[in-house]
Amino acid sequence: MSPRLPRYAAALLEALQYSGENTGLLGALGDTDWKSLLAFCDRAQLTLTFGTVAASFLPGWVSARIAGNMRNNAERHRQWQMATLEIAASLEALDIDFTLLKGPAHSPDFTPDPLLRAHGDIDIWCLPEAVSLAWHALSEMGYRSLVESKGRHLPPMARPTDWQWRGDYFATDLPIPVDLHYSLWDRDLERIDGPPEREFWQRRRAIQMQGRVVPALCVADTLAFAALHSLMHMLHGDLRLQRAWEIAHFLNSRVADEAFWADWQALHSANLRILEVTMFALTAKWFQSKLPAAVIEEIEILPHDVRRWLQSQSWSPVESLFTPNKDELWLHLALLHRPRDKANIVLRRMFPVNSVSRRTVASRAVNPTTFARIV
Repeated sequence: MSPRLPRYAAALLEALQYSGENTGLLGALGDTDWKSLLAFCDRAQLTLTFGTVAASFLPGWVSARIAGNMRNNAERHRQWQMATLEIAASLEALDIDFTLLKGPAHSPDFTPDPLLRAHGDIDIWCLPEAVSLAWHALSEMGYRSLVESKGRHLPPMARPTDWQWRGDYFATDLPIPVDLHYSLWDRDLERIDGPPEREFWQRRRAIQMQGRVVPALCVADTLAFAALHSLMHMLHGDLRLQRAWEIAHFLNSRVADEAFWADWQALHSANLRILEVTMFALTAKWFQSKLPAAVIEEIEILPHDVRRWLQSQSWSPVESLFTPNKDELWLHLALLHRPRDKANIVLRRMFPVNSVSRRTVASRAVNPTTFARIV
């Protein structure tokens, strides 16, 4: 555990680890620490997961508070499903092919219970030639564009509302934005080659959602998307700790599934596996999850500079959630090969110009100025 973490944060990370019952630090927390822990969990979308994992070690008032959050999130989950199914029906009626990127596509592999996920936006992926058709379909349903977006998806959309932020991340009247993705990775921005997206598209599977069949990525590609999405945000200094915990959950639950990992290695190129296992190594470190033998082999052959960063700086992304740093920049540079790409990333991080703020899903969803633009 990093000594640079606040006491409440160290207690939270200890409780979320997979290496057995680790709740010793929770017992030393006072009410002020508990309030700080809950405030952080809310922002990081970890409240429900933490409340479930550490249920028997929570003070009564904390248990009561999280129980209320759980009830409200169940209603949010229902609303999210209804909105997603409505969109799916509209796109299908217009013969617009799409892929649902999160939600039920991530359960049970990434979370033991879908109700533990704090729902933000609806992520839908269309091929570039169809994404404008999907945008028009949502426009006909009353959705309007919000803030500008830069790369991977169109500007987020939501229905007009007079909703106001009241400080409650679990409010049942939180608007539900929609992100229409036309790409899973932004090579121009990251200067790193991403996945073969057309191959991902061809390998999609069908999942069930309230009796409706919805297309989603195959399991191996869902894992790749989760790892790439987490890595991207981490490289931007915006670690999504809940998503990292979900990757650790996947690794821990599939540790002995040799057939899956053989397929994973066969489906994904060596360069793509470098990006994935970099994130796997970090999440295993933070949450003490088990690692499959195939992943351990891949970690051992990572580029030298990447392995050196993992050995010396692996806690930096978590620490930056409490004390800002730019240590992830050195990992980004270690993943690059061409000097001009490295120069581009250094300039972008050190001297950002017209950059788009990449807030957490929860932060964006509850920002009243975001929705003021479409009321």
